Amino acid sequence: MDLSLVRDDILLPEADYYLCGPIPFIRAHRDSLVSLGVPQSRIHYEIFGSHVLED
Repeated sequence: MDLSLVRDDILLPEADYYLCGPIPFIRAHRDSLVSLGVPQSRIHYEIFGSHVLED
Protein backbone atom coordinates (compact mmCIF):
# COMPACT_ATOMS: atom_id res chain seq x y z
CA MET A 1 0.00 0.00 0.00
CA ASP A 2 1.39 3.40 -0.97
CA LEU A 3 0.39 5.67 1.91
CA SER A 4 1.38 8.77 -0.04
CA LEU A 5 -1.65 8.18 -2.28
CA VAL A 6 -4.06 8.47 0.66
CA ARG A 7 -2.05 10.85 2.87
CA ASP A 8 -4.66 13.61 2.86
CA ASP A 9 -7.34 11.15 3.98
CA ILE A 10 -5.44 9.36 6.74
CA LEU A 11 -2.86 11.70 8.25
CA LEU A 12 -4.20 13.60 11.23
CA PRO A 13 -1.94 15.87 13.30
CA GLU A 14 -2.71 14.31 16.69
CA ALA A 15 -3.42 10.72 15.61
CA ASP A 16 -1.64 7.59 16.78
CA TYR A 17 -1.00 4.87 14.20
CA TYR A 18 -1.10 1.15 14.98
CA LEU A 19 0.58 -1.44 12.77
CA CYS A 20 0.14 -5.20 13.17
CA GLY A 21 1.87 -7.85 11.11
CA PRO A 22 5.20 -9.41 10.27
CA ILE A 23 8.39 -7.40 10.68
CA PRO A 24 8.91 -6.53 6.98
CA PHE A 25 5.36 -5.17 6.76
CA ILE A 26 5.77 -3.08 9.91
CA ARG A 27 9.14 -1.69 8.80
CA ALA A 28 7.84 -0.68 5.39
CA HIS A 29 4.77 1.09 6.73
CA ARG A 30 6.59 2.66 9.67
CA ASP A 31 9.16 4.09 7.26
CA SER A 32 6.37 5.34 5.01
CA LEU A 33 4.58 7.07 7.89
CA VAL A 34 7.82 8.67 9.10
CA SER A 35 8.60 9.93 5.59
CA LEU A 36 5.14 11.54 5.53
CA GLY A 37 5.95 13.42 8.74
CA VAL A 38 4.40 11.21 11.43
CA PRO A 39 6.57 11.28 14.58
CA GLN A 40 7.87 7.84 15.58
CA SER A 41 6.38 8.37 19.04
CA ARG A 42 2.91 8.20 17.44
CA ILE A 43 3.58 4.88 15.66
CA HIS A 44 2.83 1.72 17.65
CA TYR A 45 3.11 -1.87 16.51
CA GLU A 46 2.58 -5.50 17.37
CA ILE A 47 4.58 -8.12 15.54
CA PHE A 48 2.93 -11.35 14.51
CA GLY A 49 3.32 -13.92 11.78
CA SER A 50 4.25 -17.51 11.27
CA HIS A 51 6.73 -18.89 13.76
CA VAL A 52 8.82 -21.99 13.45
CA LEU A 53 9.42 -23.94 16.63
CA GLU A 54 12.65 -25.88 16.67
CA ASP A 55 13.07 -29.06 18.72
